[in-house]
Amino acid sequence: MHIPFSRPVRSALAAITVAGALLAAAAAPVGAASPAAYVAPAAHVSPAASYALFKSPSKNIYCYMDTSSVRCDILAHTYKPASKKPSWCEGDWGSSMTVGKSGKGRILCISDSLYATAEPVLQYGHSKTIGRFTCLSRTDGMRCKNNWTGHGFQLAKTKYSLF
Repeated sequence: MHIPFSRPVRSALAAITVAGALLAAAAAPVGAASPAAYVAPAAHVSPAASYALFKSPSKNIYCYMDTSSVRCDILAHTYKPASKKPSWCEGDWGSSMTVGKSGKGRILCISDSLYATAEPVLQYGHSKTIGRFTCLSRTDGMRCKNNWTGHGFQLAKTKYSLF
């Protein structure tokens, strides 16, 4: 059924339709096939400015940092974790460290790794900061801390420390 609209109403509807199309096109990522092809990112995906992936120049330490924590995994190490692997840990124990918004740095039980994901190298003497967290790449390992609490960890091939 066709409903006749007056010229001013047709003009207003046309303007609304054009405005809606422009808004949808602006929301679509560059290179998207059409506004309908745009899929919103999952809730756990952070905007580029709120997380970082990086690795040490030796390519032995790989880190992920966001506004809630820092995690670093070490590929090869000779140290022994100070604490025994907990019975509940079915993954790897001792090759991953983290520090969050509260509490000291700690060892993680992991069943995944950051080795394939951390691409840019954080050169020795350089640091990366996201929110309250900073990691400093040093020739003697990676030192990451929560700048608000002072807690964190240092991770190297021969030793680690939690503070």
